[in-house]
Amino acid sequence: ATILIVFSVLDIFPFILAQVGDPKIIVGPHIEGWNYLQYSSNSTQLSWVFNQAVPAWLVVSLLIHEKNLTHFAFLGGMLLPYGPIPFIGLFFLMVLQASRELINAFRKHRGPVVLKNIFSTPNLIAAAVIFPVYFLFYSSNSATSSGGFGLNTLSLGYFVFISVEFVIYLILIWRDSYKKPYFIFSVVGLLLVPFVTLGNEQDFCMRASIPMLFLLMVYVLDYLLNNIDGRKKKGLPIKAKALPLVFCLMIGAVTPFVEYRATFNQTIISVENGTSMYADKFGTLSNEGMNKDNFVTINSSDTFFYKYIAKGGR
Repeated sequence: ATILIVFSVLDIFPFILAQVGDPKIIVGPHIEGWNYLQYSSNSTQLSWVFNQAVPAWLVVSLLIHEKNLTHFAFLGGMLLPYGPIPFIGLFFLMVLQASRELINAFRKHRGPVVLKNIFSTPNLIAAAVIFPVYFLFYSSNSATSSGGFGLNTLSLGYFVFISVEFVIYLILIWRDSYKKPYFIFSVVGLLLVPFVTLGNEQDFCMRASIPMLFLLMVYVLDYLLNNIDGRKKKGLPIKAKALPLVFCLMIGAVTPFVEYRATFNQTIISVENGTSMYADKFGTLSNEGMNKDNFVTINSSDTFFYKYIAKGGR
């Protein structure tokens, strides 16, 4: 539980380095925005998008224990209503896993068995019942309906970003983890996600990465558990090779604690001033300034979904 709460990366280093030369270094309410890209810690996800993060964590936990492909579409369908962008990250992992199993099966002349699992009854029912409805629902979104997907270009900032955000952990646990299910796939996903944009912000990078970051945390935790000797009576109960990882986790914990501090301060200010804790930049439904926003629908009553599926009284 502690790892789940404090798991983060070394954001504090580039955040402070960016202020070198200033007369006073200030640690603001949110230190993960030091780059134009961003991966969010677990606590940051809970603060900003708990409705997307918690379902993604639960579904990824189920995915890890899923022994075959027969329920993949059903698992994805459970996440889709709550986190469409995390669903894309999950879908990426599922496609790679299905491809690997299919390739291995054909090598062993067992391809029809895997194909039967892919096109199982639960998968077909989920694909036929759940996905079309939510496709129409999300296609009404302002960003997707206006062609909001785009690409970031390769830059030095990208290499700095991935180095700080997960490569350091990758180096520390690679030797013990690279053969484990979904490890390589999550690494590939974390390398590719920053290149995709949606709308005017970097929400795709922050949210599609949630399943991969959760998997990274699982493998970090697994590495620690495999290097802890609870029966050791003298000295540290953890092996020396795991100490650099513990150090990184301790430094990374600064990020969630900054988030908690900001939440606490904002709560106090809101109570004292009698203001709302909600942050909604759209004060009306005038549809002005909403083009390519990732969380709204322009003229919703005119879309196919609201005309024919969610149709109701005036």
